[in-house]
Parts: sequence; C-alpha cells; structure tokens
Amino acid sequence: MGRYMTPRITLTGYTVQYVDMRAPKPREIYTDLYVLDAATIEALGRTGQTIPDFIRHRYEVAGYNATSIDKTSPRRVVSLDLRELWRLAE
Repeated sequence: MGRYMTPRITLTGYTVQYVDMRAPKPREIYTDLYVLDAATIEALGRTGQTIPDFIRHRYEVAGYNATSIDKTSPRRVVSLDLRELWRLAE
C-alpha cells in the first residue's frame, strides 16, 4: 500500500535567461530555473508543442522575453509522500 502513497516523478530542469520588457533600457538579464515533470513533457509532445515554445509563452504572458532556454542535466527522480502533502495542505 505504501508505494501508492509515495509516487515517483521525473523532473527536468531548464535554465531560462529572460529580460523584463517593462523595464527601461538597458534591460538586465535574469536567470531562472523552470522545472517540468515527465507527464507535462509527454502532454506537450502529444499536442505538438515544443518545450522551449511552451516555456517562452509562459514568460511572455507575464511580460518577460525569454532569450535563452537550455535543458539542465541530469533529470531528477523524486518520491512524493502524499500523506505528508495532505497534512501540509491544512
């Protein structure tokens, strides 16, 4: 029963460099880590979207311009304790 309460998920990180388009020129370049799980990556592939385009769109709707998106390695596998998440959500 315990393994059903601690699912394992695979995470892939992407280093994103972006600028705030609302800031005056010259604009500062920021670096961020954007993380996707394997299920989201699979869904993007099934709908014909590329990961960089998906991430770029997320930044654009917030007023930023993603200038560089690079996959980090290695991927990481984590176990989630669903019971503990339940307790924390109170």
